[in-house]
Amino acid sequence: MEELFSDDDETSLEEKTTKTGGNVSIDTPKDLPGGCSRRNRSSENDMPALSLSSISNSKRRRNDPQCLPRSVSSWTRLCTERLGIFYNNKSAELTDFYTLSERSFAFDYPLKEENKRLLETLVQVTEEKLGMARKLNWSVTEEATQWFPFLEESARCQDILSDLHAIAEKKEDWSAHTVQYLRRSHYKIEEFFMQLQKMYLKRKDGKNLTESDFTELLAGFTKMFFINVEEVLSERTMKIGNSTVSSIPDMCFWAQYPSPLYSVAVVTVAEGNSEEMKETGKQNRFDISAAVSNRVLGQHAGELLLEVGNSVFRNVTLGIICIQTMIIFTYLEISPKHLALIEEKGEIDCRLEINEKRSGIIHYTKPYDFMEEKDRCEILEFLFWIGLHSLPVDYRPKPVRV
Repeated sequence: MEELFSDDDETSLEEKTTKTGGNVSIDTPKDLPGGCSRRNRSSENDMPALSLSSISNSKRRRNDPQCLPRSVSSWTRLCTERLGIFYNNKSAELTDFYTLSERSFAFDYPLKEENKRLLETLVQVTEEKLGMARKLNWSVTEEATQWFPFLEESARCQDILSDLHAIAEKKEDWSAHTVQYLRRSHYKIEEFFMQLQKMYLKRKDGKNLTESDFTELLAGFTKMFFINVEEVLSERTMKIGNSTVSSIPDMCFWAQYPSPLYSVAVVTVAEGNSEEMKETGKQNRFDISAAVSNRVLGQHAGELLLEVGNSVFRNVTLGIICIQTMIIFTYLEISPKHLALIEEKGEIDCRLEINEKRSGIIHYTKPYDFMEEKDRCEILEFLFWIGLHSLPVDYRPKPVRV
């Protein structure tokens, strides 16, 4: 987990290229292992004396293109750009992400016939149930100087849980097949509002919410779409040049296809202010580099890279950057040849094109606040599409191939 905005002065490779008129001067990222240069904010008087040999070694390592931090949590955007991995210069529409179905035998798009009707019903009913969040007058991220507003919101959560039961009992012309999925989702929606209630009670006691609280809330939100959520405990590793780097993402979505387990998406949770993200996201052309720090972008890119081998999508890793209740969907598209060059050389010459197609691009959406109704309605269908294809094989939509 990293801070959304930090005072790091790292400049991306593209920005350096622009500033120097095409003559790129690459500084090795700070905070490197094995004696590589590390930034220290203490005063010069606090610095230990350095021998000439240690200074020489430090200079040599700073100029070593393969001197990457061994943990991607210490990577910056400059690290991944030296590997030929770049964020796109503008956001994509979420509908563009459905093309990922072309990279997986297990995902079907568009859904047809009964599968399409099931998806539409799930979206409609869930939109109605989550619309009850309008009754909540305080966001979980809002600051308050008094405790009673959060106590009131906790009581409203209890009322919503009662109303949810009434909606679930409504008689509609649904097939037994559809009802089975609605019930499965309904239980998770109830659990989500119970999580909200717990967070309001925590705020009532004067406690600030932590990264782990928002990680838990995102997990609860995504589970209502049948998404399998895993708190990652085992590290992912990859050999890059002469070093082995590792990653432990904050969260992972997974599925069985049918064996072994595959990664559906990797999630990076970062500290930050969701209100600032909202303002940036209102721009017609959202640029992720203006909203998210180089360190978070570098860490997330590294996590996407190390997850490629486990991904259910061929040569693609789907991801999410989460800042409080704001989420940005991402995916990295990288060719096998590009991966082989990274593993062999540890550095790629700027933008890499293979067979006239750009490799190493990270596509991303604008930020969505899943606690705001307008934003939430835009992502329900995509999340259900992911979740339906993550269910056990017998419950997964059967592809209708033409």
